[in-house]
Amino acid sequence: MQKITFEEVYSNEYIRQSIAVIVDRQTRAFPILATYANDLEQELWIHVSKALRRFSSDGSASLESYVRMVLDRRIHNVVKKYFSVSSINTFNADSIDSTEALAIYGKDEIALRNLRMDLKAVLTRLTPKQRLVCKWIMHGETFADIAERLKLSESSFYYLYIYPIREVFKSEKLEKYLNFH
Repeated sequence: MQKITFEEVYSNEYIRQSIAVIVDRQTRAFPILATYANDLEQELWIHVSKALRRFSSDGSASLESYVRMVLDRRIHNVVKKYFSVSSINTFNADSIDSTEALAIYGKDEIALRNLRMDLKAVLTRLTPKQRLVCKWIMHGETFADIAERLKLSESSFYYLYIYPIREVFKSEKLEKYLNFH
């Protein structure tokens, strides 16, 4: 049985692309994690490194399949690690003025202050229902789930909520926060 080294795995283009795709998918599903994309990637590489001890090149799975299985199993635990109570409340209008630091957006107080001002500018222009939709999106709900919850077709949901919310972000020149589809 031949031992696979971490360097061999790290240099495997398929595995590198798999990790990039998984991180991208998670940051799109949870836009609040976008600032932690590099950390998510590093955590996944750590899990891959630890899992290599259990990989057998004589087994029925290829290295790529084995690593992909490890990644698919571990990403949910890695994502949970970066959520905090304060980050979940980011899109609640009441918490924007809070002096409590939002850990998910880092330690830079100036960036945090700018984020609060940006979000406050947008939130004041949204209806209560639109703010609620933003909150659900930040919690990771899919557009299909939200549309179903609102008893709307997906196209109606886009027309009535997503497009108007995007327009408010764009009018405030805050497209950088539009990481959702």
